[in-house]
Amino acid sequence: MGNSNSSSVDHRFTSASRAFTQKKLDDLKSLFVSLASKSQSNDQYVSYPVFQEYFGLSGSLGERMFDMVTQHRKDDF
Repeated sequence: MGNSNSSSVDHRFTSASRAFTQKKLDDLKSLFVSLASKSQSNDQYVSYPVFQEYFGLSGSLGERMFDMVTQHRKDDF
């Protein structure tokens, strides 16, 4: 495994980037920017109320999904 010692390569990003076309990646970024702007977060993150409104998820399911997608976020929201 010739590249197993390479720590500068994020293999998860490389794998994920192969799963989407450049247009899909651009569309996802545009969606994030739009939702982050609505979140009044200086375009840093998507708030729970905006997430809930966009995806139409409320209650325990909405809270759990939001927790899952924000588990690595460093802003304590």
